Amino acid sequence: MGNNLSNQCPNCGAGLQAASNTFKCPYCGSTFNPNSTTPKNNQSSTGLPYYDDADTPKRSYDPLSNTEGLTTSAAQKKTSGVAPALFLLAVLVILISIVVAIQHEGTGYSSATDSVTMDTTSQPAKTDSIKQDSSSPNADIIKQLSLIKVDSLTFRKLYKAARKKHDQFSGSTFIYDKSSPQYVNYNATYAYIDKISQGSTLRFCIQYTASEWLFIKKITFNADGENYDYEPEFKTDSGNGEIWEWSDESVSDDYLSMLAKVATSKKVQARYDGTKYYKVVSITPVQKAALKKQLQIYKGLLLGYNK
Repeated sequence: MGNNLSNQCPNCGAGLQAASNTFKCPYCGSTFNPNSTTPKNNQSSTGLPYYDDADTPKRSYDPLSNTEGLTTSAAQKKTSGVAPALFLLAVLVILISIVVAIQHEGTGYSSATDSVTMDTTSQPAKTDSIKQDSSSPNADIIKQLSLIKVDSLTFRKLYKAARKKHDQFSGSTFIYDKSSPQYVNYNATYAYIDKISQGSTLRFCIQYTASEWLFIKKITFNADGENYDYEPEFKTDSGNGEIWEWSDESVSDDYLSMLAKVATSKKVQARYDGTKYYKVVSITPVQKAALKKQLQIYKGLLLGYNK
């Protein structure tokens, strides 16, 4: 043929037909110059498109992914925009972590802190702390009651539940525990409070009833192995074959610590020493609990919890 073309179309393999100065493929329509194998419809001999514009980015074929991708220069332009975005995201995460850590530290809680017990909205009850004790005008008396713990809420509850009796002639209000007897013909050990407008006085009572006299002169309390002597003045009476011996005296500061020990000990016994005989009795759990409640009320009054 005097040209470098074969009898077959380089694109589709069909037979070529001569047309004037060119050859034309009757199957795919490609035309060829007799002196060149480059088709005029911008298709290369491989069947893939090609471009003469140097400014147009070339496409590369990735045989592994069977997809077309950008050339190296174009891929670099694409990934160069992703890196700053990832960097900014990492910085943002770090800043948020720092802010959260600072706020967490500022609350003063540790990870093990039980947040249920830390109620910042409620007002705590007043307590008989050392600071309050030392600043009170009754500091020396309160110190003797160091074994007796009470706060304002407990005081109000106990004060409300106590049995009260008002004497209109003296102006006193007598505060008793509900378990305390109202008459002297019962064996008992208890305390009550004589409350007036100027202050309060704690009184301690011991009552003994039997068929024979002891004529008690001294009482020794043994509280968990420790002995405490108490020597009040006893009154006596009798009737219907029974005798009664009882004491009812205000408690001096020296005996407050003794009563606190009696009220808080596990085992307490009292020995009644008379002129000829003695008798040992046990202070019951009910009597100890009642004594403790009266001491709590008394201490609360000294601390001003009733105001």
